[in-house]
Order: sequence, then structure tokens, then C-alpha cells
Amino acid sequence: MKYDVLTVEDHELPERIDRVIVERDGQDPVLIITESVARSWRFMEAWEASVEADDLEALRLIRAV
Repeated sequence: MKYDVLTVEDHELPERIDRVIVERDGQDPVLIITESVARSWRFMEAWEASVEADDLEALRLIRAV
């Protein structure tokens, strides 16, 4: 899956939020991050799995990453 990636300063996301994926109709999702690439990569993989599984357990996985 292709992403557009946007890196922001720590204070630009809500407290304790390091990354978020914004889905856009007809466009690539945007990954907004303030942290390391490795943790963000695991987050992206978990999000992709949740999109394919489309179930609550997969969404819990994302929160745990």
C-alpha cells in the first residue's frame, strides 16, 4: 500500500499520540508521525492488517503497536 508521509513536531499532535493515519477517499492515506521510522512501520503494517480484516481485534492491535 502507498502512503503519503508527513512528519510533524511533537507538540503538533495531541498528548501521547505519536502517529495517526488519515484515510482519504480516492487518494493515498496520509501517515502523520512524530517518532521513529521503525515504530511507525509497525503501525502501518498493523493498520493495513486491520483494513484487510476489518474487525475490532485488528483495531485493538493498532492501539497496542
